[in-house]
Amino acid sequence: MKIKSIIAAGFFACSFLFSAETVSLDKLIRLSFEHSPEIDISRLNTAAALERINQAEGERLPLVNASGGLHSIMNKNEIDTHSVFGRVGGTTDGRLATAVLSASQLVYDFGRTDGRVDARSQEYAAFEKEMKIIIQKKVFSVKKYYFEVLKSDSNIRIQKENVKISKEQLERAKRYFTAGLKTKVDISNAQVLLLDAKQSLKRAQYNKKLSMAKLIEAVGYVPKKGEYRLSAKKVPMPTPSKNLPRKKATLENLEDYALLHRYELQQQDNLINSAGALLQSQEANYYPTFTLDAQALAQSLHTDEPTMEAFYPERSFQLGLNLRWNLFEGFKTDSRVEEAKINKLKALSSKEIIKLQIRRQVSDAYFLLRQANDIMELAEGLVKASHLKFNQTKRRYKSDLADYIELQDAQKDYVNAKTSLANAYYDYYIALALVDLAIGKEYI
Repeated sequence: MKIKSIIAAGFFACSFLFSAETVSLDKLIRLSFEHSPEIDISRLNTAAALERINQAEGERLPLVNASGGLHSIMNKNEIDTHSVFGRVGGTTDGRLATAVLSASQLVYDFGRTDGRVDARSQEYAAFEKEMKIIIQKKVFSVKKYYFEVLKSDSNIRIQKENVKISKEQLERAKRYFTAGLKTKVDISNAQVLLLDAKQSLKRAQYNKKLSMAKLIEAVGYVPKKGEYRLSAKKVPMPTPSKNLPRKKATLENLEDYALLHRYELQQQDNLINSAGALLQSQEANYYPTFTLDAQALAQSLHTDEPTMEAFYPERSFQLGLNLRWNLFEGFKTDSRVEEAKINKLKALSSKEIIKLQIRRQVSDAYFLLRQANDIMELAEGLVKASHLKFNQTKRRYKSDLADYIELQDAQKDYVNAKTSLANAYYDYYIALALVDLAIGKEYI
């Protein structure tokens, strides 16, 4: 009984530790690699493409077939002759057992099989690039919603502070009213401000739940408690911009890096090469195919007529070099070749479209990062100024130099400035992750 209690207590402690464990961004990304269905599907697509290479390679290997059968034979012969034997004729029957082993080996087909193998190999390489693209997008998605959750956490803390300040203002208004220094309308205004602060807090709490749901979907793994407990530092108020990671590269440098490293362009090169290999394979249909064919036959005949055995030998073997040349098939070969040429031209045009898209994506991400940085620096100044104004207004209100509406506006300005700064801080990290995605930076 004592041992069971110890085991139960140990299990409870382990469960408690697990539930209390905080999760870092890197751990969330690793979890997404293990549990994301999108990544699993891309792995399976790559594995299927590899099997298609094996299928195409199989056309270079011998084709071997075996067959057998049991047949009933009936021959009816009527032979008219003027010999001394007179008219000869009759019916013979028997049972024939056969076994056939045949083999065919491709000798040369002017690149038809080589083109198919090359096309499948390039297709496999394209699926590998697709898997890496999906992984990069997954990393960005996890980062984005991770910072969105942290943004919600920060907003919750700010709104809790707002509620606390509003409660203090309400209590102060009540004391001033009791002392006869202020009117009852200030109490009503303070109550309205408190309710508004509570409403904002509730909205921030539900926004966190929504952001957490998106993060769980991005990771692909549902934690035991229904949501993750994230490990991250709070926004370093009032100057969070001092220690931010910086992108010192120019827009032109980022674009050049993206054109060299984006897997979308490398994938498109694979698709262009695949289209070219398929064109080679289709053009080979204008030429003959040479195969080496062999066949071995074994037969066993059971009959009462010995003369039938001459027509069914027990063993036979054939070996020959065969040529097959499709001279005309209703212009189908011409159409297939033209279609293959069109597909290659389409692949080349698609690459140019992707280049333009990449340049725009890099430009958008670069300016979003610059915008987040500028907004944050401005928000830092706004927080300082609004906090100073709020403190001054509180003193003016206490000295009866300002009314409660002015105090209320000053408090709202201060809370909004802090919220804007916190949002800008995490938006900067989201924009930074977007730049990494746009230029094709690998996650290490």
